[in-house]
Amino acid sequence: HVCIGLDAPSQSSGRRFATLLLDVLLGGGVSSRLFREVREKRGLAYAVSSSWNAFGRGGYETVSAACAPKNLGQLVEVTLAELSKLKRGGVRPGELSRARAIVVNGILISLESTVSRMFSQARQEFYFGRAIPAEELIARVASVTAEEAGQEAERLLDGRALSVSVVGNVSRLPFSVSDLAGAL
Repeated sequence: HVCIGLDAPSQSSGRRFATLLLDVLLGGGVSSRLFREVREKRGLAYAVSSSWNAFGRGGYETVSAACAPKNLGQLVEVTLAELSKLKRGGVRPGELSRARAIVVNGILISLESTVSRMFSQARQEFYFGRAIPAEELIARVASVTAEEAGQEAERLLDGRALSVSVVGNVSRLPFSVSDLAGAL
């Protein structure tokens, strides 16, 4: 199991919607960059995903995967190459639209669950002092441009606050963290 962590914006940051969309297009499902490249194309891991976790004063982005020990070096190399492509090349045509659709559908589906609504409203009260209507959230997601997403990718993937955790039957790592940060 490997987890790569990066510094990311807080829950209250104006950059949060761009970060959310980047997270989805990077590792948020079967149409994501990491799923297609790491699992489908190369077969390096069965599970690979990303997650943006935001709090009041900060946040972090993680990319995690599970692989055979022999695939660890190549898995990390391919993952960092995808992060670098996103950072340098920005968002490809169609990716932002797909990510928006996934996020908007998630917002709408969450409205069907009383528990989900309760947690969402409590979180919004805590961070923003009010419950934010779904229409406002959807409008904010829709307003993120490809240029804004690209700028956020450059900030998110600058490599300054990169961390890596590996758990498993690995006698020594086939990389160093300083080498990884340089790969971005």
